[in-house]
Amino acid sequence: ALFAVEEALRGAAGAKLGPRLQALRAAAPDDPVVGAAVGALPAAVLEADRVPTLRELQQRFDTVASQGRVASYVPEGTGILGQVVGAAVATLSFRDRGLVEATDAAAVYARADHFVAREQIADAVRELEALRGLPRTVAQDWMDAAKARCALEQSVTLLRAHATTLTCALA
Repeated sequence: ALFAVEEALRGAAGAKLGPRLQALRAAAPDDPVVGAAVGALPAAVLEADRVPTLRELQQRFDTVASQGRVASYVPEGTGILGQVVGAAVATLSFRDRGLVEATDAAAVYARADHFVAREQIADAVRELEALRGLPRTVAQDWMDAAKARCALEQSVTLLRAHATTLTCALA
């Protein structure tokens, strides 16, 4: 059952996550570690057919970062005119890259992009948590999807370790 959940995590075609998590829980109904690992998952993960793959998150982040960078230049309460100005400023300004020291939204997106490129999704989410206002709104759906993936990865890692421990104890 754990391998089936791992297949769903990898994005295997037809690998529905919800039923696989239910099968995992049913395979070890009295195991407190399995119960805790599955029970700690957010409801959105338990009810989902799938979580995005790492590659999907990376691809989506390119768009989110681009839109978030534009949003970082939009003055609050300025409506469509502010969005036009924000897009123009974002186009004319240099894009920060890497682990820049600044605290503005464009710098937060640059640091998050650095982490996403290195497959450090949890670190990217931690960076994006600092955003406020429109830049945060732009990133929120991506953050929710990334958190779901991170939660499932943590549970799978815990369950793999638990299975290894049980196997060693039987040997």
